[in-house]
Amino acid sequence: MDMPATLMKFLKEGNKENRTNSNKEPRIAEPLIIDDSLILRCKWRNKVFKLYDLCCYTARCNQIFLLKISEIGMDIQGIDSSHSERIEIHLDSKDFSFYNYFLKEPMKIPLNFEELSRKLKRFINSYDSISIQITKKDWPERIVRFESHEIYFAQKISEIDLEETPMPIMNYIGEYLVNLPKLLEILEFAVDYTDFIEFNNHKGGNLITIQGEGKDGTKFHRDLKSTGNYLQRNNSQIYSVQLLLEVLKKMPFNDARLEFATGLPMRIILNISSSSTIKALVAPYIKDEKNNGGSPR
Repeated sequence: MDMPATLMKFLKEGNKENRTNSNKEPRIAEPLIIDDSLILRCKWRNKVFKLYDLCCYTARCNQIFLLKISEIGMDIQGIDSSHSERIEIHLDSKDFSFYNYFLKEPMKIPLNFEELSRKLKRFINSYDSISIQITKKDWPERIVRFESHEIYFAQKISEIDLEETPMPIMNYIGEYLVNLPKLLEILEFAVDYTDFIEFNNHKGGNLITIQGEGKDGTKFHRDLKSTGNYLQRNNSQIYSVQLLLEVLKKMPFNDARLEFATGLPMRIILNISSSSTIKALVAPYIKDEKNNGGSPR
């Protein structure tokens, strides 16, 4: 059976330099609650990408996300249940109309964004402002208050490792800046033909070739023009069409930065602003070793 690889191998190997003790027990995070239980009060000012859009984007993974709040902004990190897609979002404090954080140290909260987007749908789509509270009384019950809505922690805080996992360091050589609507047009065409497509730069210069073979044997290819620091030639890798669509569809941006190389996940970077970003890793394709004679990448 053909399938996307999981990202766990790349996350572990790529972050060896960032870990000092891989066998340590998960850290139990205690709340940094001060007398005033208000943690954050802010108003998002980006009209293109709303906070509700963010909740919906993360909720589609139906998985636990780590929300880190600090004086420099919000960071959201998570990986889907199949370990094939990893999301990392940074919302910089400079991109808010006002951003008041009331604790001295960062606060980390594991949340299910599906629940969050469902409860916040009524008001956040219109106002895009939010306050976050945790009281000493609520803490034992694992409740976070977003405005007047109670959101339960995804898991008991002592059962989840709240250490952040940085994006792995990988040697992509360069990157491509592509037109996102054009890329989505190609992916939406391809998804009707096949499950997997190959990205390569065999033609060199500013061209990426996207090609695949349909289930009926029909072959297709499309050239996508780009700008940026081009990758060295003869890089090619196969990725899941559906995974790429899940990462990119409904994103209200004109451009996307792509990095890919043989045997590596694809890294996708979307700029919300000059300081706020969405980064995604999409697992590469592997062949089933028993049925196809391939080996995991």
